[in-house]
Amino acid sequence: MCRELKDPAMIINSLSGLGQFYTAKGKWAKARQYIEECYELSKMMNALNELETTTGLLSEIYEKLGEHDLALAMYEEHLEVHEGNKNDNEQREIMQTEYEMKYRLQSSQDSIANAVKLAEAEELHGEQQRTRDAQISKKNWQQVGLFGGLLLVIVFSAIVFNRFRLTNKQKETIKIQHDKLEEKNKEVLSSISYAKRIQDAILPPRSFFQSLIPDSFILYRPKDIVAGDFYWLEKSGDLIFLAVADCTGHGVPGAMVSVVCHNALNRSLREFRLTKPGEILNKSRELIIETFEKSESEVKDGMDISLIAWNTKSNVMEYAGANNSIYCVKGTDIEIITANKQPVGVYVDPKPFETKVVNVGKGDIVYLFSDGFADQFGGDKGKKMKYNNFRGLIGRIALMPLVEQGVVFETEFNKWRGDFEQIDDVCVIGLRL
Repeated sequence: MCRELKDPAMIINSLSGLGQFYTAKGKWAKARQYIEECYELSKMMNALNELETTTGLLSEIYEKLGEHDLALAMYEEHLEVHEGNKNDNEQREIMQTEYEMKYRLQSSQDSIANAVKLAEAEELHGEQQRTRDAQISKKNWQQVGLFGGLLLVIVFSAIVFNRFRLTNKQKETIKIQHDKLEEKNKEVLSSISYAKRIQDAILPPRSFFQSLIPDSFILYRPKDIVAGDFYWLEKSGDLIFLAVADCTGHGVPGAMVSVVCHNALNRSLREFRLTKPGEILNKSRELIIETFEKSESEVKDGMDISLIAWNTKSNVMEYAGANNSIYCVKGTDIEIITANKQPVGVYVDPKPFETKVVNVGKGDIVYLFSDGFADQFGGDKGKKMKYNNFRGLIGRIALMPLVEQGVVFETEFNKWRGDFEQIDDVCVIGLRL
């Protein structure tokens, strides 16, 4: 409705009001829609006050939505707009001071003009009087000239000093804000780097992975420094357990959830001695919900996952999945093993996860993956790759050695993405049975 208004100021106020209403309601995605429109219009109209308010709100909204890079960039712009708006007010004060000084100087000049007229009138009173008046007028001229000169010097000295003082004050303020922002960036990067060390510690080392599954590859590309995607590998007797999981969110929030989900898988296998993939996911869901129930606010985070249990002695493979299917390739034929349509976490109508026995033979290849590869925007038209193209890529390279396939997957992903930003974490694992 507010877009139909013809007055830009009314449109800005309406968009800002709607955005602040949804912000107060905690509906961040809706708030983002209106505040981003308000931001673009405010920037177009050079409405500094509204731009200052809008950038501050966008920084908060991006932070709530977990888009920390955008939040930080918008916070920097907010500071710049705030300083620009502040400087604009100070410039108006300087102009007011200059106007007052000019007014006083004009009054002095008017007084001088009146004195000249008076001197001319006095000439009518006689030659001697004119001589005396001329002498008096000369003295008056000298005094007035001296006064006017001094006044002019004072006015311009005041203006120069005021500008110098304001310039120094602005430089000092900008330096303080820059130092604060730089310190904050260092703190954030330090925290994220430490979080990466923790997440790296929970991922199985590549050497351990290669010792259990030598003919395999791993493509693991976090969107940010840390990721919501992770892979899990354990061995119990003749069984090798392998999973690729995609936790809610990415970056730091996703990484925190991944630690909880990784711990739930470990406990299900080691503490509760479960070996069926479906039973492991059922117990993991129970443990994840139990962990988040301790929070005072409602948390619905969890994970999508594909989990296989491969008996290396009998070559029997079992599978269970939460929204994440797997592909089994026999020669050039691709069989899709579908997952249960529910996450491992809070769900409206949860059902037990199903364990499926997958008919495999020696030399068959199994692919486990998150949705990051297929959902990536790119190509000539800037669209998602989608799973049809993903399977087509697998079909073209299925006969290649697994190590070479890993290189092709990464090359094709970079080629498809081009100059587009990576939108999600990417994890693809292939192994030959």
